[in-house]
Amino acid sequence: MKSLAVFIVLIACFILVVWLKPSNPEDEIGSNKAARSDIAKPPSSSSRSSQGSDSAQDPIDDTPPQVLYTEEAADSSLIAKLNTPEGTLEDDLKLIKSVFMHYRTVFKQNPIGSQQDIVAILSGKNAQEIEYLPKSHPALKADKLYDRNGVPFYFHQISGEVMEIRSAGEDGVHWSQDDVVIR
Repeated sequence: MKSLAVFIVLIACFILVVWLKPSNPEDEIGSNKAARSDIAKPPSSSSRSSQGSDSAQDPIDDTPPQVLYTEEAADSSLIAKLNTPEGTLEDDLKLIKSVFMHYRTVFKQNPIGSQQDIVAILSGKNAQEIEYLPKSHPALKADKLYDRNGVPFYFHQISGEVMEIRSAGEDGVHWSQDDVVIR
């Protein structure tokens, strides 16, 4: 009889803990809401100019690492080195991949649509008007994003979290042996 009473008390405690636990992890005591307040919110233009672009974000806690929304995404400095002489085609693909990662952090999925739609979305035609790709960037012409060889990049959405980014490579022909692809 005594072990049954202990069992019932344990079950009651478990139910009480589960019932009282907040459903949203950010509602827990000790969560750092102030440090998380910039996630998925574009900074105002006044905060962009008043803050330095070299401010690093420290990890908030021991949760798995995430790509957080940063001012670099908002002011398009992520893509500033695209097609520069000191970079390589592989570097360019990594830069574009990081832009898609930042986009997914804010919008929870890849942009959807044709090549021109995706470029337009990255150029600021999105719900939060975040300009990941400045309209004045030299690689952007006629709603297409061009690689360093003058051929448009090709974007293929594999899933909501995976985007294939393809450059035609040196020969300028997509789907040939020298294409450079990253996911």
